Amino acid sequence: MKIPPFLKFCIVGSIGVLINTAILVLLYEYEHLPLIASSIGAISVAMMSNFIMNDQWTFQGGSGSGLLLVRRATMFFAICSVGILINIIVLNVLVHIGIWFVAANLVGIASATGWKYISNRNITWG
Repeated sequence: MKIPPFLKFCIVGSIGVLINTAILVLLYEYEHLPLIASSIGAISVAMMSNFIMNDQWTFQGGSGSGLLLVRRATMFFAICSVGILINIIVLNVLVHIGIWFVAANLVGIASATGWKYISNRNITWG
């Protein structure tokens, strides 16, 4: 059975959500770092793991020279940076109105998913 790329992207993203959430809770709840710093750290680690999984599995872009890998990584991180802004804005707005930070983070992640998939499919691995 062939898994469609969007479903693969969502599976990778779900793993990234688990990584993001675990690191966010660790940094914010246990290390008592500020929420934005905790969120940026969590997103950064999840983004790195997502790039590797998407490159190797979702879009199977793992072939080619090291320069092509660097190009894909650069484009992926640039596109995901917009996703980070979307995530952080949604996270902060929802926390400010009283939503639990983990739930707010999940809504922020979901808010950026469409942008990241379409942009990465067409630009990074297009």
